[in-house]
Amino acid sequence: MDDGTARGGETVPGTTGGIGWTQTVVSVIKEAMMPGPWYWCLDHQRVEPEQGCANDRRLGPYATRAEAENALARARERTEAWDAEDAAEDAWGDDD
Repeated sequence: MDDGTARGGETVPGTTGGIGWTQTVVSVIKEAMMPGPWYWCLDHQRVEPEQGCANDRRLGPYATRAEAENALARARERTEAWDAEDAAEDAWGDDD
């Protein structure tokens, strides 16, 4: 058998012969194309599909991956708004 024919389990010269970047890219593309729901994992600080960490360790569900990527910013904005509402309620009637 000639070298580099990739028959019978041989590898093509110049390749690693193992799982390479192509498989990684394919898996990322497949994940990105998956339908939701999506979650933001608090442990790993990344977006996960439904088959991820336990729900008590993540935020969501979100309909899209983009929404899940924005989960921390959205939570921060909501917390700031609620804190402002609480402060306004606490200050109500202080002008008397």
